[in-house]
Amino acid sequence: MGVWQRLRGLFGEETKALPTKPEEVAPEEQKVEELRPPSAPELIGAALIARDFAAASKVLGGARETEGEAAVLEATFAVLGPKASDAEAAPVAAPDDARERFLVTLAEVLVARGERPRAADVLSRATSPAALVLRADLLVEGIAGSPSRDDLDRALAVLSRALVLDIDAPGARERWERLRVRLGHGVVSSGPSVGATLVAAAPSLPYVLLREVARGGAGVVYQAHEEIIPGRPRLLALKLLHDDQPRMRAQLGHEARVAATLRGTGVVRIVDLDAEAGWLAMGWAEGGSLRARLREGRPGDLLLEAPMTWLHAFVATLADVHAAGWVHGDVKPANLLFDADDAPLVSDFGLARRFGEPMTSGSPGYISPERAAGAPCDPRDDVFGLGRALEDLLAKNEGLVGADEVRRLARLCVAPAPVRPADARKVLEQLE
Repeated sequence: MGVWQRLRGLFGEETKALPTKPEEVAPEEQKVEELRPPSAPELIGAALIARDFAAASKVLGGARETEGEAAVLEATFAVLGPKASDAEAAPVAAPDDARERFLVTLAEVLVARGERPRAADVLSRATSPAALVLRADLLVEGIAGSPSRDDLDRALAVLSRALVLDIDAPGARERWERLRVRLGHGVVSSGPSVGATLVAAAPSLPYVLLREVARGGAGVVYQAHEEIIPGRPRLLALKLLHDDQPRMRAQLGHEARVAATLRGTGVVRIVDLDAEAGWLAMGWAEGGSLRARLREGRPGDLLLEAPMTWLHAFVATLADVHAAGWVHGDVKPANLLFDADDAPLVSDFGLARRFGEPMTSGSPGYISPERAAGAPCDPRDDVFGLGRALEDLLAKNEGLVGADEVRRLARLCVAPAPVRPADARKVLEQLE
């Protein structure tokens, strides 16, 4: 069976009546079949199967507002299949720009046809700022009727994601600010006053502050909550800058964008960002930080007594960071968090840099000798910070389960650069 026959079968056309043996086809008929140019539905199907989204966009553009538009759309969905998992929950990979442009164009065609639910389905597969802004517009306008409060809250979250990915995404900030006003966000009903912690007025915060959990040179981290669903507040970690310095606001935006790029299992979740106002909202880590738990030293804390149960997962996440071409730049106990199940989370990507970029700061005691001497950032910097964190763990409790293995790994990670593992992927090999 030829490729176009298979495609017609894929798109729902009858193929069982077509002859399948070459000898059953008359020479004249076979010649006509070979000469017939592929139809637009066949072309877009072949392009999508080959993942040639630029070609698919050209076919879709040529079919817009023509009699063949419906057939091209049906051929498109025959290849795309049923709705994908929501992009907000899906693992993140580097977006395919051509694919993102195709999905936005496809959604625009569907909106023009009045097929809003189908357009929303398409946009749930996309992750680019342009797609997120269009998806937010659909939610605000109502996908299948008047928008509900839940639709508007979801739209605000989608716009926040667009701003995290690109603070200058066209139209995103204006929509975000307008929607916040519409939803009544901006009045802190209770909780401590922000005072000098935040330059922007406290009423601009869309969250209720509960308690301070950490304080550093750049700002303060609060436990906060928001109540999207009445009676079911969601806990968050809210970082607020001390000073109105453009450099610190830029670093806050950088932290959010890098974490959003790397988001997935093992990376702290970014919820919302307003770099201009000086705050960043993140998922709440119920288990606290390694630093806090080392200070508390709670008897029977299995996380401290048996670190090999979580160390592999933490190093694996750091290995993913390095595989993506980033150096975290500030690996230390305070930036190793744990969720409610004591699964590790890497946090605070404010100092993250690409391999070979200059690195100007860090936390004393966890900076590698090479970096302290002015060398450009290297994954070995993170490996050194990991080794120092393991030494902190051993100093607190040398009788922990697997102490010999932890000690061996710590010594290897803080060894001179020629001996030290080149990155976390090499450390992972030591654990396997």
